[in-house]
Amino acid sequence: MLKYLKGGADRSVIMNNPFVKSHWDLIEKMGRSPEEIDLFDDSTWGNDNFSALYDAIWNEIAIHASHQQSCENDVQLAALVSKTNVGEVRRTLRAIILSTIIRPFYQWAKEYLNDKEGKKLYHIKGSDRGKLLIMYLD
Repeated sequence: MLKYLKGGADRSVIMNNPFVKSHWDLIEKMGRSPEEIDLFDDSTWGNDNFSALYDAIWNEIAIHASHQQSCENDVQLAALVSKTNVGEVRRTLRAIILSTIIRPFYQWAKEYLNDKEGKKLYHIKGSDRGKLLIMYLD
């Protein structure tokens, strides 16, 4: 962080970051502590409680998959978008689209059709896919 701050970063931009603003009191408390604080070891926290900052880092900065299947899907996704011989930016955008739109759409579509037809579907096929995608995006 210090290397970044000394490297010409605009301090006002950093201080106006929503994450920094909402957790500044704990960040400052850590910085001013005479003892080293390890967020992953609450025995180093002394009389302070850094659990809100700890949770925020895990939930907002270091977002991670909640189970192995999500990790495997992401590995498959990385392989899928990188084997098409496109640049890094396009691969990243494809991954974001698949992760934030297409996967949730399939979950929603399966639930929608399961409720509508009363049977458990595993795949969305044919013209249903296009119609439901338009409904989902609307």
